[in-house]
Amino acid sequence: MPLASNLLPLASQFPGVKFVGVDSSSAQIAQAQDCAQSLQIGNAEFYQVDILHWNEFNIMQGEHNTKFDYIFCHGLYSWVAEPVRRAIWDIASTHLTENGVLYLSYNTLPPNIWRETVRRAMRLIGEPTSAINAQVRSLRELLHYFADNLSDDPRPYARELKSEVLQLQKQSDSFLIHEILAAHGEGFYVLDIAEKAREYGLSYLGDAWPSRSRCLTDLDFVKNQTEPRSLGTDDAHEISEQIRDLISPVSFRSSLFAFKEVCAENRVADDNPLDPHTVEKMYVASSLVPVSDSPRCADSSCEDFSDPRGYYLTFSDPVLKSAITELAALWPEALSIAELKARVHKLLETSENAPAEQISEDAPISITENLEHTLIELFQQNLVDLYLERPRIKTRPEHPRVLPIARQQFSRLGWATNLRHEYQ
Repeated sequence: MPLASNLLPLASQFPGVKFVGVDSSSAQIAQAQDCAQSLQIGNAEFYQVDILHWNEFNIMQGEHNTKFDYIFCHGLYSWVAEPVRRAIWDIASTHLTENGVLYLSYNTLPPNIWRETVRRAMRLIGEPTSAINAQVRSLRELLHYFADNLSDDPRPYARELKSEVLQLQKQSDSFLIHEILAAHGEGFYVLDIAEKAREYGLSYLGDAWPSRSRCLTDLDFVKNQTEPRSLGTDDAHEISEQIRDLISPVSFRSSLFAFKEVCAENRVADDNPLDPHTVEKMYVASSLVPVSDSPRCADSSCEDFSDPRGYYLTFSDPVLKSAITELAALWPEALSIAELKARVHKLLETSENAPAEQISEDAPISITENLEHTLIELFQQNLVDLYLERPRIKTRPEHPRVLPIARQQFSRLGWATNLRHEYQ
């Protein structure tokens, strides 16, 4: 990414952590170094290095045995040749600490079948040696041709392909170059990625998005109806997530990998749920907001809540309605569970319609016990955020302060990374 737009915001947010960024592009590295220097970010280092020659580079640097707690490989795996992919796994298995985690993003199958169809069609009519602008024009003409010829076709195949074509038509030239015109752009099944990880001594920990790691498929069904060894894995969680991707697929995944012992202890799944006692020590934020301007939190009436993505939920429990309403007023700021339960207790205590059991002397305790389980469910659906430490994000003031790194990104790129590491 230009200006190390993934790494520098993290380095700025965590000044006590050392970050190392590598790229084969000398221009990208020079931009990142210049940006870090101008922002006085001293805990980030950048090196131009070909991943295929990583070990030679480390020996030259005198850091052959350097270990990292986290290794991020974003927007690379699907777009490089197989030797580079093998090098990525080798680097991760060699340089992760004992409890380290690899973050790996990639295009997935089956959704990318439709994108691969466009890629193959483009290879049939395109001229890879022509100027990139000419290739983009040819691709857009191809997309227009596909859209016209698929417009009246009622078959499921045609509908899916047309949907992909219409989405590609909306994308920028740079996106089309990266996704369609690049030499590589493969999609992968989750199970195949997990199998490749095992070749290098790593195991699948889960997805970076909590809702993707909660296996909705019944694990007992998977264990009873499949023969895991025939699939090259004895891990029903991987099989379950693969089945889910076949039923409800996503086109892009961000998966987490670690050594087997770490995964066994820390994987979050239906038969190893997030512990409510752990949640009690965390911080919570939510973008859910009440649909009504004056939500009735104290009684058991139904209230609708929505989030920016267009999801709607209905709650009737007074504690939950009060908690979500309090979080909505502070978004994107996070509260500790203790702070949230105190606010809920105060809100219900001052309400005339609150049930007696919610405002007793033991109410904060019962509120916490009841609330934690619901927060876990909402977290697993990406409807609330949970943090191990209080984030620096505050409620949006009337006159928000723009961080220097955001100013620099916007002036050079036209967009910026916020404190939630989202592109704006």
